[in-house]
Amino acid sequence: MDKIYKIPQKILVIRLSSIGDIILTTPLLRNLKRTYPEAEIDFVVKKKFQEILYGNPNISNIIPFDDKNGLSELRRIKKAIVQKKYDWLLDIHKNLRSVYLRTCSGAKKRFRYKKEMIRRFLLIRFKLNYYQTIVPIYRRYMIELESFGIHDDAKGLDIYVDPIAKERVTGRWGSFFEKFPLLVGLVPGAGYATKRWLPEGFARVGERLMRENGAGIILFGGPDDLALHEEILNRMNGEALALAGKTSLQESIAAMTFCTCIISNDTGLMHVAVALKKKLVAIFGATTEELGFFPCAKEQIILQNNGLSCRPCTHIGSDGCPKAHFKCMEEISAEDVYRAATKLSTKGN
Repeated sequence: MDKIYKIPQKILVIRLSSIGDIILTTPLLRNLKRTYPEAEIDFVVKKKFQEILYGNPNISNIIPFDDKNGLSELRRIKKAIVQKKYDWLLDIHKNLRSVYLRTCSGAKKRFRYKKEMIRRFLLIRFKLNYYQTIVPIYRRYMIELESFGIHDDAKGLDIYVDPIAKERVTGRWGSFFEKFPLLVGLVPGAGYATKRWLPEGFARVGERLMRENGAGIILFGGPDDLALHEEILNRMNGEALALAGKTSLQESIAAMTFCTCIISNDTGLMHVAVALKKKLVAIFGATTEELGFFPCAKEQIILQNNGLSCRPCTHIGSDGCPKAHFKCMEEISAEDVYRAATKLSTKGN
């Protein structure tokens, strides 16, 4: 094997979106740096998600892609890639944009993430399970690099909290954080409807945690979750803090550091909780473990409806239940979620 492939000096990683997928690349980045400590590692990511990578010591340069500028922005980045003359280029996204950046990039060695599309299709469409073992996505990212000495060090996901963001969050809501002996975070949003547990379920669990456990409740989410947070607040009796539309991404991460336990749908902030080493109750509906996105927290309880033959119905979620019954979520009770949260929150305290 040519030496230049064994000891790369310049490595480019491409993962444009989204929050969870980007966090899932952090073990790859850490193990690249561990194996090749002198290498310069750059990362191409959508501008709106770059905060996820702030402070990561395994990245030399973040290359933000402003998708509002379309093809002209891609061309600009492509030109910079060609000029940089990378030794390795790792396409962890494998969509049309990343393929464009990868093709004719001048990189001496190019790697592509294999999405196992045939196995995934057979499982979702015909419920034929040909996954011999369940391999999390973050480990799949490293499979093609094993022959180059890149192996998982089993240290999990990474995220780094901006101290300035933490100061801002503490300044605004520090009195709320200090008021309660237990803070529980709720993440009721998700990109697709079939990945969202019922708002009334989150409200019932949050209210009961406040009433019976003296907990403070923090709702996490982005601007798109404003109406959802408002609905949950209206259904609850008690004091809760809803952060949708009030924080930057780094500020949300900083606020989550104050929580003992997070109750979350399958969404990017779930992986943030894992990276922060938080206790986690994860609620899964349309998707299953074989698809690779189940969390890997040290202390976690995963709630799912294993009795349904229609799961998984999709690999990323959809806008509605194909069977029009939504049993995968509706049959997960608030009692089950409350018990799971209470078990984790009181464990070791």
